[in-house]
Amino acid sequence: MHPRLSEPQLAHPSFSENIAGHAPVPDLLGQPERQSGLWDLWLSLTTPRPTAARLTAREREYLRRSRLLSTLQLTAVILTALLTPRGFFPVLDPGTLLGVALFAAVLLVSIVLNRQGRVAAAAALYTIGLALAIAGSQLATPSGKIGFEDLAGYDLLVIPLIIAGVLLASRVTVLLWVASAGFIVLDLGLAEHGASLDTYLPSDLPSFLRVSPVAIYPLVLTAVVAVISWLAARSVARALAEADRTADVERAYAVVAEQKRALEEAIAAIQQVHARVANGDLSARAPTRPGDPLLQLAVSLNLTLDRLARTTLSAANLGALEQEVAVLSEYITDLARANLHHPPPARQLRRLAPLAYNLEQLRMGILQAIQQARSLVERIGAAEARVERQARLLQAREPADAEMIDQLRQGITAATTDTTRLHTYLSRFL
Repeated sequence: MHPRLSEPQLAHPSFSENIAGHAPVPDLLGQPERQSGLWDLWLSLTTPRPTAARLTAREREYLRRSRLLSTLQLTAVILTALLTPRGFFPVLDPGTLLGVALFAAVLLVSIVLNRQGRVAAAAALYTIGLALAIAGSQLATPSGKIGFEDLAGYDLLVIPLIIAGVLLASRVTVLLWVASAGFIVLDLGLAEHGASLDTYLPSDLPSFLRVSPVAIYPLVLTAVVAVISWLAARSVARALAEADRTADVERAYAVVAEQKRALEEAIAAIQQVHARVANGDLSARAPTRPGDPLLQLAVSLNLTLDRLARTTLSAANLGALEQEVAVLSEYITDLARANLHHPPPARQLRRLAPLAYNLEQLRMGILQAIQQARSLVERIGAAEARVERQARLLQAREPADAEMIDQLRQGITAATTDTTRLHTYLSRFL
């Protein structure tokens, strides 16, 4: 099967109305060209104007067909104006007038369709209208009969065939030739012949076979032109299909190149993250952008780095906590050795600061208790000294109880010894 050429939407959105005609228009190869003068005005009035900087091969082909159709339409307008007097001079020719009028109406509708970007419909209407106009002029001859001078009109049917091969699909050329051949055979076989043509035709054959000597020439001519047009149309379709495939391959290469570039960028970003992590920077993270070909890998790497960072931070916190516990243990050992002169090292106990605060409160409480006990011992010592003096006074008086005084002195001496020992012990903490 050969590819079929489908019509793109030329009118919109890639084509806009530009009546002034001063903007550059892409040519058949997609290069910008500029028209000027009356011809540009005619193209602006009858063809769609592209606004896109780059057109596909299919759009350029339909733009070419639209311009060719516009040229044929302008030619038809001129020929219609020139053929109109032929319907009145030298004699009134109703067939010519009818054909010109019908074709003028068809031409106007075709111009409107072409301006709207419906190139296939406009070309089909133009071609079929031209064929019907030629057929109508053959049906309505001035004498009402077919003569030798009317046989040349059948040759004009090759014009629609050529136009169909240029502007329409290949199957339209075949259908148009079948219709043209059928019209030639039916018109020559059924219509009334003039005297000269009737004398030329053989009389011993059936009616349809009698016209074979004069019908064979327009049939062969239209068949040859139809084959040529059919081949031309199929060649254009093949060329467009190849252009489309080439464009698809170019787009595929462009997509692959873009994907390769994106993949290389993603790989480079991940390699950079690995290098930073290898240098000890655990805060490095891979970029996560939508559409990244390595998005899942980047997300997994970031999650792994998050877990590693948390693990490293926990290990660091544990090491610091162990150091603080060692400092605290050493301070408690000093407290156990009655070293109450220094407060806890709060700067070294950041995480164990509440314990340091409690130890400081305990140290201060112990110091206060010891100071109070020392004061009490000093008062006891002063009381002992007073008792000693009282004992001397009692001993000096007569009569004195020596035994009682000795016992009192022994008790005072023992209390003094204990008080001295307690005072010495408490002085160790102060």
